[in-house]
Amino acid sequence: MEDMNEVFNSSTESSVYIEGNEEPKKKFIPIEPGEYTGHITEYSSRIVEWTKDEESFKARVHNYKVELKVADEEFNGRIFRSSGIFQFLEPQKGDTFVSNKGGNKSYLRFCEDIGVECEEVEREVDGEKLKVKQLPNLTEKDVLGAPVIGVLNFGKSYKDKNGFTKKPMQVKFIKKWADGERLDIKTAKEIEDDIPF
Repeated sequence: MEDMNEVFNSSTESSVYIEGNEEPKKKFIPIEPGEYTGHITEYSSRIVEWTKDEESFKARVHNYKVELKVADEEFNGRIFRSSGIFQFLEPQKGDTFVSNKGGNKSYLRFCEDIGVECEEVEREVDGEKLKVKQLPNLTEKDVLGAPVIGVLNFGKSYKDKNGFTKKPMQVKFIKKWADGERLDIKTAKEIEDDIPF
């Protein structure tokens, strides 16, 4: 039986290290505020409630991330978090929060920009019959993979764990990317269903 040293010595594998010959680190280039094409690759939502001027409100906040799809190699594939879209909810019988129908303009635009149609229906509002846009309750499937133009700008500043002030770049809102193709991205449920155990 061969000695272990003989086995290693007879190996055909070879490796060396030359000091100063490391791969140069790629310099981080910050992105400028502006409009960038991309796709929504992550999505979540949650319900929030708050009181302002003695009135209570309730909304579903839609959060998402946009992965850039641009020709510039430096920025292609970078991911930016949204600042969130509020969907103000309508009070039902027994609810203590108030309506904020006018506050849903951003949510309506978000739905239309990701390709979700909002049907126009007739409703009675404060005793008057009006035509209104029926806003959908979005699902992960509705949002993921949507081609969008992300409008990037600086978010609120914060102090990191080392005490430095940071001002992150965020997706302030999106626009429709008319020529963009939708990506097929699996939802969390679809990924869970694919797990064989």
